[in-house]
Amino acid sequence: MNARVAAVGLLMVLVSPAVQASDDVYVELLWSPTPADAIARSVAYQFVADGLHDHRICVAAGGEDADVGGLELTIRDANGVRISQVRHDGFRGRKTCFPADLGTAGTAGTWTVDAVLGDGRTGKAAVRVDHRLEESPLYLGHDGPYVAGRPNYDPSVPAAEWVGKLVWVLDVDAEGKVTRVEVEVAEGVGERLRARAMAAGWLSQFGPDPARATKPLRWRRTLEFAAE
Repeated sequence: MNARVAAVGLLMVLVSPAVQASDDVYVELLWSPTPADAIARSVAYQFVADGLHDHRICVAAGGEDADVGGLELTIRDANGVRISQVRHDGFRGRKTCFPADLGTAGTAGTWTVDAVLGDGRTGKAAVRVDHRLEESPLYLGHDGPYVAGRPNYDPSVPAAEWVGKLVWVLDVDAEGKVTRVEVEVAEGVGERLRARAMAAGWLSQFGPDPARATKPLRWRRTLEFAAE
């Protein structure tokens, strides 16, 4: 999985979104809450609507607190049926993560999350949702994760120095467990993000595949950074 990242858009792909390149609202989905001091987070392509998982919806509309008129989060299932609609009147634009209110009765498939601010700005995200993880095509697939760890932003790096490349590789066994994480390439700012890439690798989650008993999966992620 590759990502080409310009400096102005770094926060859209790599970091905790604190600054937006446009007026759009950024929505990110997490498998589980991220500790305050974490250097990576567990970005989810999959949620499980069983009432047992603490999935999160993160929303950002700028790096500083501002009066955005609050936030309304609406979740709809694969048939477009509204599952939940929750107001967060205290939301002021800075990245905040909220519990994902999935219920247990929606139709499995691709669900949507709509974020609407009181000032009219909107954002949207889509996620695969099943009632049992073992029923998900992402879990049953053999080539990629249903949760992909992602490095968090390093605020100590000046904006002008976000130039370089970072490639990390995971080894995954037959049970879906990540057994090894290796930084393959670290150039420029990538050198300063090594530890974050390693942490991101260990957060990734895969479904099982018996064929990996003889040939483990090697899954590679690339980020390139270029100043505009």
